Amino acid sequence: MKKTKIVATLGPACDGPGILEQMIEGGVNVFRLNFSHGTPKDHARRIKAVRDVAQKSKLPVAILQDISGPKIRIGELSGRVAELRAGDLLKLTTKKIMGNRRQISVNYAGLPKDVKKSNSLFLADGLIEVEVLSTDRTIIQCRVLNGGRLTSHQGINFPDGTLHAEVITEKDKRDMAFGVEAGVDIVALSFVRDPKDIKQARALLAHLGKGRIPIIAKIEKHEALDRLDAIVQVSDGVMVARGDLGVEIPLQQVPLAQKKIITHARQMGKPSIVATHMLASMVARPRPTRAEVTDITTAVLDSADALMLSEETAVGKYPVESVLMMCSIIQVAEQSLNHRRLLDDTPVGNTVSDSISQAACIMAEDLRAKVIITPTAFGSTAQRVSRFRPRQNILALSHNPSILRFLNLNWGIVPIEIPRAHTLDDLFKISLHAAKVNGRAKKGDIAVVTAGVPLNKSGTTNLIKVERIES
Repeated sequence: MKKTKIVATLGPACDGPGILEQMIEGGVNVFRLNFSHGTPKDHARRIKAVRDVAQKSKLPVAILQDISGPKIRIGELSGRVAELRAGDLLKLTTKKIMGNRRQISVNYAGLPKDVKKSNSLFLADGLIEVEVLSTDRTIIQCRVLNGGRLTSHQGINFPDGTLHAEVITEKDKRDMAFGVEAGVDIVALSFVRDPKDIKQARALLAHLGKGRIPIIAKIEKHEALDRLDAIVQVSDGVMVARGDLGVEIPLQQVPLAQKKIITHARQMGKPSIVATHMLASMVARPRPTRAEVTDITTAVLDSADALMLSEETAVGKYPVESVLMMCSIIQVAEQSLNHRRLLDDTPVGNTVSDSISQAACIMAEDLRAKVIITPTAFGSTAQRVSRFRPRQNILALSHNPSILRFLNLNWGIVPIEIPRAHTLDDLFKISLHAAKVNGRAKKGDIAVVTAGVPLNKSGTTNLIKVERIES
């Protein structure tokens, strides 16, 4: 069984009969809805389909809503395509026009104010670079430095400075309201620049009601890297969004940024997701490139919590095969993880709960335990244990299905639903029984159990018990 989780993006390629079942059986733990595409009707239909399949499989599959954010895009192009050549003059305008190779509209009215003479703008995911020559209230005059093929509605990046567009747009607010009502488990916030962006999103979700929804901060702006620790601290996890990040910073810095983001998230006990171009060649081909296999292996060895498939499963020809391939690469890579070194190298926090979690992992390693069992009211116990990357499966037991679905994003955690326990003895009995009936342990196996007193209170992990599974 793999410990690194798989996030798969939903789309037309997943809509065929039996596809979702095969993807879950193949190793998908979380399904992503990309709100940059699709209609509310499409998303509602796919949410229902995932819930129906997950209920049949009795697995706590999570649904992640990835909101669009303030993505700066060009407008419509005549014939949907324009060929830009180096040396050409190009006018960007905030007015809505039909674009061509000489003039193109942009969807952000504040862009002429945010850029300055000599700044560079990147179009088409960084393939095209233009230099700003002059600006006025609605127009940016540019010279094309690196030409290329541009298509309608492609993105614009501004790595030389800061865009002052609101991180949560009016569309995002509508989409988040839809997501809360539809019961999504996780929200991914795009183009995060500052911890205040997370706090704003959290306040909005709280206003919309339906309990606390975890927020994943997408790290894809250069400003976010400068404030990484503060952003990780206030979020519930992070995504290494390598598409836009690879335009915001030099490409050769992306692997090091990825490693830094994963490390900082793990040290704080927050899950990390590595995304974009993991198996891009499998959109059209049945087998990946060697470089893609190496990329996935590197992310696993860096100890990412989850890896994400985007167009591979949303619109690709081989959605199920992509999942199976990623799962097989993960399983092989995980055989090379040095769990003892990961355990020894992980810094321990200064709380009783952190020390207990580390001690549970050390005991499990020394006693060759089969499982670490972590009854948890809000998920924090299981996450604390997960950050030490133990060899054993971490059985996260809870009576709260939404907590279990979020924990399914975290490395090495096996979420299992149990009834609420009212005494400590009941909790231990229920925990050991759950390990057996779910096939995670058998008679004679050793289990290390962590718990907290008082029960059902967050952050009270304060005891360890070693049990041998009885018949």
